[in-house]
Amino acid sequence: MRHEYHYIVSGLPDLKPDDRKVDLTLGELKMQLDEQVSGKDLALVNLFFLPEDHKNILKRLYGLSYHDSVASVYKAEMIDELIDSARLKRDDTFDIEPYVVYAVKEFFSQQQPPRLSLFEALMNDGWARKVSSCGNAFAIKYISFDTTLRNVMIALQGRKYNMDVTHSIVGTDDIAEQIRKNRQADFGLKGDWDYIEPALQIFSCPDLVEREMRIDALRWTFIDEASFFDYFTIEKIIATILKLGMIERWSSLDTEEGKSRFSEMIRSYKRLTIQDNTISQL
Repeated sequence: MRHEYHYIVSGLPDLKPDDRKVDLTLGELKMQLDEQVSGKDLALVNLFFLPEDHKNILKRLYGLSYHDSVASVYKAEMIDELIDSARLKRDDTFDIEPYVVYAVKEFFSQQQPPRLSLFEALMNDGWARKVSSCGNAFAIKYISFDTTLRNVMIALQGRKYNMDVTHSIVGTDDIAEQIRKNRQADFGLKGDWDYIEPALQIFSCPDLVEREMRIDALRWTFIDEASFFDYFTIEKIIATILKLGMIERWSSLDTEEGKSRFSEMIRSYKRLTIQDNTISQL
């Protein structure tokens, strides 16, 4: 029997795709859920805050300029200890997801740090595997959709610039293998993945900012469809985490600092595609 969260859900904002200011931050939602959700449900929602930890780790390892996310699962001190341990090649034990520990150790196991895009792919693959095995139908549907969407965009970028991006494709299922190997315009996904046509249309948009906004709009549409019959359940809370994350990402662009930071990310994106002969989605 699923637990229902009438009090929490009734207090959540009614998020809309064009919202740019909401009276609830992702960090505040994380604190609220830590206090009011427990057990397996708390472990489940924490899975969807883990990408915030990915950002914090990338900042430390690659010197990226954005601020630490306060919505992360692990405190900055824990991440710093993990990085120090991996750098010194100690075999310490950490109460951190094994895929995160493995990725950080892999970073320091090589003579040269791995390309940022490959490290991101390693983290995303570990996260996707973790979510895929969580047992929650909505979470599994979302991670399958999001992984395929990311993979399609990476593969299309690789085709555009005639680059080998197979190592940046996440997953080993049939769809991931099709994206790696199929040479048809739609990777042979028509009939297998309902969102291939809008994904192809999105990629044809020449403006990178507009393209990213359209990608998030497609994510938003999927979340609405997949959670349509969920009202006071943990799925509705996960949907809010995902949507609030998108809103916070775009609301920062309403300030000059945010616009400048995003422009810097786009420039870094372009440099990495040339320097690394691969793709990194920032």
